[in-house]
Amino acid sequence: MAGDLVLITGGTGLIGIKTIQLALQAGYSVRAAVRSQAKADTILATPTVKKLQPASRLSFVIVPDILANNAYDEAVKGVKYIIHLASPIVKGEGFTPEQYESHLIAPAVKGTIGILSAAYKTTGIKRIVITSSEVAIIPWADFIAKEVDTVFDESYHIPEPQGPYTHPFEAYAASKVHALYATNRFLEEKHP
Repeated sequence: MAGDLVLITGGTGLIGIKTIQLALQAGYSVRAAVRSQAKADTILATPTVKKLQPASRLSFVIVPDILANNAYDEAVKGVKYIIHLASPIVKGEGFTPEQYESHLIAPAVKGTIGILSAAYKTTGIKRIVITSSEVAIIPWADFIAKEVDTVFDESYHIPEPQGPYTHPFEAYAASKVHALYATNRFLEEKHP
């Protein structure tokens, strides 16, 4: 409902900033979880957000480390909806193979479970959207192939990949698969 408070993680990303813009345009109040005040300032300086003049309808909560235990506990208080977009991506030079687990996979899984756990401990939350990627349901070999005959949809399940990974984007894809499986395990265990 318009006016309700929605928490959006990953708001400085391409999808995140658009999600903030659309939520504000739809009349929601937005609390953006960011890693620093500089990230909040980046969102406020974005032309599409400035144009909306969100004033008190856009607030920020600083979550400097999504790997920390209870990282999102304060962020979820008082919100009705959560859109979880935060997940590390490969940029520029990317990461070395030794960093794939610690810089891509662990934060994707821990951030997703962290937001679900925080929401689980909080009353009043009506809906949570966990974003992912097509690479969570398409095996890496099929994803990089020129053509495949398989139709990939929500019923298609691939095994959780195990490294070593040969490419940074393969590790990113693995992070999405691991986060999806972690989400499913959380739902099966907690029945929120």
